[in-house]
Amino acid sequence: MGTLTRALAGLVDARLGARQGAGLGVAVERLGTCHPGGDADRAAPAGLLRHPGALVLGYVVLIASGSAIGLLIGSVFVVTRYGAQVSAFLTFPIVLLGGMLIPPELFPPPLNWVSAVISLRWLQEFLVTSALGAPNYTALAMAALLTVGYALGGIWLFGRIAHKARRDGSLDLY
Repeated sequence: MGTLTRALAGLVDARLGARQGAGLGVAVERLGTCHPGGDADRAAPAGLLRHPGALVLGYVVLIASGSAIGLLIGSVFVVTRYGAQVSAFLTFPIVLLGGMLIPPELFPPPLNWVSAVISLRWLQEFLVTSALGAPNYTALAMAALLTVGYALGGIWLFGRIAHKARRDGSLDLY
């Protein structure tokens, strides 16, 4: 029995799962290697981790944001029979315009607004500024607001999927 069937039958909550736990475990492991006084800290430039609490907070928002984006894109994936194409259509702009490959300041003005609604852009800015010693809490606030928006959109869409499946008595959602 797959996750969708169990979630729609009310046996599990599909919004929470093992992926968040695995993501949190990796983040804690990575933070452990960067902890002041740890082995990796000796090779780091002096003052690199002036605000380790800010980095922890940024990682928490990063995990929440990734989970919210995953719920939203996963729900879109279920709603359409062209899920793979829609997922690719949504995923590539997030990677390209989220500032992970191209710095946002290099985008032409018409693309700046697209980049501004991608939480990963703001999270990258916050984590970089935190690691350099001057956390940009405005960027963290923007990422948190966008994360809440993604989560609400994903919860709403998943609720519609569940309602339709229960009403029709079928998992054929097309």
